[in-house]
Amino acid sequence: IDLSVVKDRIGNIIFQFPITLADIGTRSLSTRQGIQLNFNWHSKLSTIPECDIQIQSSLDKNFMSASLESYNKTGRQEIITGNSDFRNDIFVWRKEPTLLLSFFSGSYLKGITIDSRVQSQEPRIFEINGKKIVVSVSSRQPSRRRESATYDNYIFAQINIAEKKALAERLSFKQYNKYGRAEAIQDLRTLIQRKDSKRIYLWDPFLTATDILETLYYSKTINTDLRAIGSINKTVKKIYKQKGVTTTQMIAAEANLLSNHQNNNYGLTLEFRMQHGKYGWPFHDRFLIFTGDEITPATTYSLGTSINSFGMDHHILQEVSYPQPIVDAFNDLWDQLNNPNCLVWKSPSL
Repeated sequence: IDLSVVKDRIGNIIFQFPITLADIGTRSLSTRQGIQLNFNWHSKLSTIPECDIQIQSSLDKNFMSASLESYNKTGRQEIITGNSDFRNDIFVWRKEPTLLLSFFSGSYLKGITIDSRVQSQEPRIFEINGKKIVVSVSSRQPSRRRESATYDNYIFAQINIAEKKALAERLSFKQYNKYGRAEAIQDLRTLIQRKDSKRIYLWDPFLTATDILETLYYSKTINTDLRAIGSINKTVKKIYKQKGVTTTQMIAAEANLLSNHQNNNYGLTLEFRMQHGKYGWPFHDRFLIFTGDEITPATTYSLGTSINSFGMDHHILQEVSYPQPIVDAFNDLWDQLNNPNCLVWKSPSL
């Protein structure tokens, strides 16, 4: 059972009373000005109960229409609401005792657009690494149907703009362009300060001590468990112009930055590990992870680029829909890097 869509529950306990008393179907009137309800009562029912029918239509949290009528005790009843184009919530209440017999929430089909195509006799042929590939193609026929924009088209367009703005304000989805470095880094610090009550993981193949100083060090909650994983490979050495420098030397240089005597590291609980060689496994994606607990779910953000270039070119910061598998993957790699050869630095409190 998908608990997220069940209405009759308290916490994770479901209260359900199976109803076979009536089968009630609904449809929009052809005028789109109301709803038609069709009632099929149980054959053994001796008396049809007194009922009220409540209907309301909404768009963008605004009521577009509503109606409350008594049931006429027939198999069909039409109710004029004024508008049935949007989301319709329909309740059928038994009066005595007061019981909800039926509930429907949804919209009704308004039109169908047909996309016609003509299959081409000649396929597309190409090669990949010497292997011949054949793909059947078709041509789309131009539509002769033209629709004029209605008022709801404009409303939906404005809703889309408002949703994008809200996502950006919550930092759930935000695009960055060139020359936005300061704003982008500040957004990461804002997320860290909002959500640092649990563990915070930073996962980036090009991660450096400087990146950690610019991000995780801005956590304001004392002794929040901060963990970071970077990587050392040929690509990383090339990007940072460290060709010929050994892995041990690179780790020592990063550790030296974090051991700076100017850093008092007050209230800091941080550990930084590097994946390299036979330790752990190579990775590519970049994530900022906030772990959850038994009550609060984890929250994970895909960074779209490494911290060293965050905000400098176009990329997207976006919240991940299914964060827990990423948390599990980080923990798996973290455990595999539990080796002195992978440790860059950890705060004295550890």
